[in-house]
Amino acid sequence: MGRKTIVGMLAVVAVLTLATGCESSTEDELQSFPAGYIDSAYAVPDGSALYFLHGVGSTIDMLQSNQDARPVTAHLPGHQAADGGYWWNTDLYVSQSTGTGGWGEPQNLGSAINTEHMECCAWVSDDQTVLVFTRESVTEPSLSGSFLSRWDEETDTWGTPERLPGDLGDYEVTGFADFQLLPSGNLYFWSATLLGNGALYWAESTGPNEWAASTLLPDQFQTDLDETQPWVNDEETILCFNRRGEDANTQLLCATRGSADEEWGIPDVIPVEGMADANGLSVWGEPSFSSEGSLYMIRFDTSVEGWQAEILVSERQEDGSFGIPRPVEFDY
Repeated sequence: MGRKTIVGMLAVVAVLTLATGCESSTEDELQSFPAGYIDSAYAVPDGSALYFLHGVGSTIDMLQSNQDARPVTAHLPGHQAADGGYWWNTDLYVSQSTGTGGWGEPQNLGSAINTEHMECCAWVSDDQTVLVFTRESVTEPSLSGSFLSRWDEETDTWGTPERLPGDLGDYEVTGFADFQLLPSGNLYFWSATLLGNGALYWAESTGPNEWAASTLLPDQFQTDLDETQPWVNDEETILCFNRRGEDANTQLLCATRGSADEEWGIPDVIPVEGMADANGLSVWGEPSFSSEGSLYMIRFDTSVEGWQAEILVSERQEDGSFGIPRPVEFDY
């Protein structure tokens, strides 16, 4: 996610860093993937593909906008503008399921999507032919925005992205990010910019690639804390999201309704076991779910130097909670 979308964590990052002694690695030897900054994980519902961003800096350097950051790992193959040396240069990747519980070599989404700037927050349609993502440019803010791209079958690549219309695509002003485009055409997303804390929004479809003005989700979804990163099922009857407290600890909440025409119910906290790191902190986000009920997410382990970023998966238990997560394994 872009720097604006993690603004709610920045106040606690410096305190936690001092308290835990974490800092960027100064070792000459680069660590192997999945080291570096990993975020914006999204699992396709059928479990066939996993999208995420990657950058060569440490997580803590990204959160603190450290202009003196140094790489802790090498760029993944295909990284765009890899010789730029910018700490904010993150690219979007996809890894295909091996069918045996692992994930294949990450594939760069290509030059139409990735640039010398920071691409994040990928969502793809179930058939992986529509992509919505956000780009943040630190050097040229006018290039920041949220975009939609379609898969070009003739060239077997992603097509030229088109900026989402109006305030939806104006990331520099609104901070809207982590979009989900539902089969109905409706969009769900969030921002930490407009209200000073994370808040959940949606925009009703009014036609192909056209939407009504962005609207806050109902009051039961909003508090003085940070509500972030909504995930909605295709039927728009389940809406899950993160709530992050002032101590950066994160909860998973879900609300339901009988049909897309009904009002949303009150969100319930869904327990996720084993999320706290050795410092007792649960800093995680970006929930997405497979059709079989697995929960995919990003966790920042504050007890590891540089704050280790990892993609985790947790299985749904009989009581509706999620069990102790395990890191996804890249087999290549």
